[in-house]
Amino acid sequence: MVLLGVYYTRKNTLKGKKETRYVLNLRKELNAKGISVKDYSAFLGVAEKTARNKLNGQTEFTVNEAIKTASFIFPEYDLKYLFGDNATPDQQKPADQ
Repeated sequence: MVLLGVYYTRKNTLKGKKETRYVLNLRKELNAKGISVKDYSAFLGVAEKTARNKLNGQTEFTVNEAIKTASFIFPEYDLKYLFGDNATPDQQKPADQ
């Protein structure tokens, strides 16, 4: 299955390992709506640790999870804004659509 997420890698100079991290506006928007990680994990139907790992960039979101999130929690935003790398506010859907 194709997984969603724009990411960048950073080399950890102490251990020589690459670390993959997501830059997510999703986390900011969840906080703005007062949605906790526990509530979000229940919405996705995953364990709280799994949701936390996804929001911290340790695990990728599936396409279905991303679409479900955008459709039901954030219909005012598009996927590129919520899950994109440094997405700008002009990539948001207008609030009246």
